[in-house]
Amino acid sequence: MQNPGTPETHRPKALIVCPTQELAVQVARQAMLLAHAASVGIQSLALLGGTHFSHQREALKVHPQIIAGTPGRLADLVNMRFIDLSGLAFFVLDEADRLFSKEYSEPVEFLLSRAPRHCVHIMASATIPEKILHRAQPWIPDPAILELGSEGILSDAIEHWVFYAEHRKKIDMLKK
Repeated sequence: MQNPGTPETHRPKALIVCPTQELAVQVARQAMLLAHAASVGIQSLALLGGTHFSHQREALKVHPQIIAGTPGRLADLVNMRFIDLSGLAFFVLDEADRLFSKEYSEPVEFLLSRAPRHCVHIMASATIPEKILHRAQPWIPDPAILELGSEGILSDAIEHWVFYAEHRKKIDMLKK
């Protein structure tokens, strides 16, 4: 039972940390669609920076089992005790190579320090350089590494383009 005057804390089973709002929304939506297709009553929620805390506190009242979000916002909500990570079964770092960059390392390491040691820690990325494995070592000391062979994953008939832009300049870049 909550003490009067303290915020209600929510204990998700899975936390998925994403470097961008777009990816967090996509992950939460796919989790919802998979749960619906499997006829499983699992709620998912995306928590993003730039959204007022009171709206997210309201959204947490559905008690989502799966939360996807951006590192800074998730760290803020954990720090404010709106989210309790002690019940986590899965802690996922999506695009782990980006999440250990200088831009995200502080909130990511804060979240890792609050997650239970016994939960499954997953780092997903197209590439995970040795330096990223080294940075993750305090929380994931002996990782099992699953590498997919490059054959057949991407079709040779598809042309791929990548454009890098700073977070706030994405819209301008798309317009150009």
